[in-house]
Amino acid sequence: MKENRKAQKIAQSVGLFSLGAMVGSLSALLFAPASGKAVRKRLGNQILQTKKQLLKKADILRDTAVEKFGDTRQWLLKQMKNGNGKHPVRHRLIHHA
Repeated sequence: MKENRKAQKIAQSVGLFSLGAMVGSLSALLFAPASGKAVRKRLGNQILQTKKQLLKKADILRDTAVEKFGDTRQWLLKQMKNGNGKHPVRHRLIHHA
């Protein structure tokens, strides 16, 4: 008797799951926003728009990095020229083999 109820609950759960899957599939087909061709076109347009935005942001990032590098380079050259005030600056020539 206990096993019979368990089997009925399992059958009911499987039936409800199957019904939900069918309803979901039909809803997806009925409420599909556009045809495959239209979806591909819209997706292509979104990809191009995203690519343009990423290229703009990459340009901004590159310009900022170049600017910061230049500022850092100038600061570093100034520090090397002045030293730290405690020790004399010794410039050594590097001889390449």
